[in-house]
Amino acid sequence: MKWRIGIIAGICIAIVTVVATYIENLPKDRKEVNVITAFIAKHGERLAYRNDIRHELADRTGCEVEVEWVKEGEAKRHIEKMIASRKYPDLIDGYEGTAELIKAGAFVPLENYINDYPNIKKYLSEEEWDDLRDEEGHIYIIPQYNIINKEDTSTTFRKGAFWIQKGVLEWAGYPEIKYLEDYFDLIDRYKREHPTFHGESTIGLEIICDEERGSILTNPIQLVSGYVNDGCAIVNENTLEAKIYDFIPQAKEYYELLNQQYLRGVIPSNMFVTSNSDYIENISSGRVLGIVDLYWMFESAQLKLYEKNMCRQTYVPLGLALDESVSSIYRSKTKMDPSHGIGITVDCQDVRKVLQFLDELLEPDNMKLRYWGKEGIDYMVSEDGKFYRTEEQREKSASMEYRRSHLCRYSFLPHYEGYLEDGINTVQPEDQPEEYKASLCEYDREFLKAYGYETFMDFLQNVEVVDHEWSELDTYVRKWNHSTKSGKIRDQIMKERLYWIPQLIMAPKEEFDTIWTQYQDDFYHVVDVETYEQELTKEVHRRVKKSRKGN
Repeated sequence: MKWRIGIIAGICIAIVTVVATYIENLPKDRKEVNVITAFIAKHGERLAYRNDIRHELADRTGCEVEVEWVKEGEAKRHIEKMIASRKYPDLIDGYEGTAELIKAGAFVPLENYINDYPNIKKYLSEEEWDDLRDEEGHIYIIPQYNIINKEDTSTTFRKGAFWIQKGVLEWAGYPEIKYLEDYFDLIDRYKREHPTFHGESTIGLEIICDEERGSILTNPIQLVSGYVNDGCAIVNENTLEAKIYDFIPQAKEYYELLNQQYLRGVIPSNMFVTSNSDYIENISSGRVLGIVDLYWMFESAQLKLYEKNMCRQTYVPLGLALDESVSSIYRSKTKMDPSHGIGITVDCQDVRKVLQFLDELLEPDNMKLRYWGKEGIDYMVSEDGKFYRTEEQREKSASMEYRRSHLCRYSFLPHYEGYLEDGINTVQPEDQPEEYKASLCEYDREFLKAYGYETFMDFLQNVEVVDHEWSELDTYVRKWNHSTKSGKIRDQIMKERLYWIPQLIMAPKEEFDTIWTQYQDDFYHVVDVETYEQELTKEVHRRVKKSRKGN
């Protein structure tokens, strides 16, 4: 009995010591801060509580944010639970669940507040604010992404592409890959010569295709066929008619190629049951040779590879086409996505305090703090006002642990990209041309030199850059809630795709055509394609009319 009491006493002393040390190490002059609660319907990494920049922002604004990120595959269930209980945190970005939250009355209308907060007001143009209004004129959300100040300065392609390991291209003598069949052939040849990596089997191609991200399985059809990635449909530039792309001739050709890669072993047999956490783990292990995805969906894995000095196993984007008759479109003008954003909920006790906090986060000095950190600690300033990092500062910024404990971008809250207000420095350090070049690892420098490129964006120099008046059409589809007729059709389309496409890709060669016919017959029997296309065509005409009226 005495030994149990001794153990318990020891544990208590240890806890008291840890707490005392923690309290002792807290900044002595910290002001009392208000904690704003937030739920973000995506997977994310929690900052360390003792995060220097978060504390600095709290001292400046009087507020800090406690975030709950969704666990893998639980976004829809979590949002449904909040709606049923009618209990919400102060802030929510529901992503695909935004329409359901708006329908449930979860958000406070913001249109009567915006003019009182100058940084928020100028954050978007009048046209962009109008795009956020519903049919009754209400604005419920503030988008946080793709808001460009002055000009787009990106050095990293963040949208959808076919990605390939740099080491595969190096092994092949730095070829220029333009066509899908060449891409698969190269990966297959490399995989046969390199069946393992660090004792584990190499994986030829990864495509994440769960319920939340099933579009990654289908959207490439548009890209390899020469259409812009509108996600939900292809649009005839002459007639402005929107049509589904599921059964265009190129769709069958694309799935036949995937079927061939599955039968050759390039696509792993467990691809359709791979969880997102396993997907990220596989990529960060260095054994995945090719990826079909948007960059920001696997960026965390790429950063881990860099942190482990595995530059050779990181990826470059390729803008592939089915054949030489196709002029590929992978790049389009960056535009605001009005389908989701941060919303203030009806359970927030002080809407104005939260808006004041968001407004202050957009102050020029706070934007510098969020993205560059502290002057003299995280970056230096030259005589001409240009920001730069020392080698030691670059090494620190590359450490994931350092970012967790020191940096706080609050990127899930309103922020802009491009240039800071000084017009000299980019918002993100990695977009500053001099800083970008200085931060490249030696392997990347030599790799770019072998191709004669300046940045990895140059790997897409063979594709068109467009600015269609209707582009990002999928943002309209994501506004539909599940109870509307159009929303039900959209959900049924995804259900059909996720049921039939895995069967197509995994089919024995002799059964492919039969399954394709069954898929097409079932799709048109179940889905009200005509209503879906009419609704999208109407939106295309609305956007084009609005654009031309503005010009």
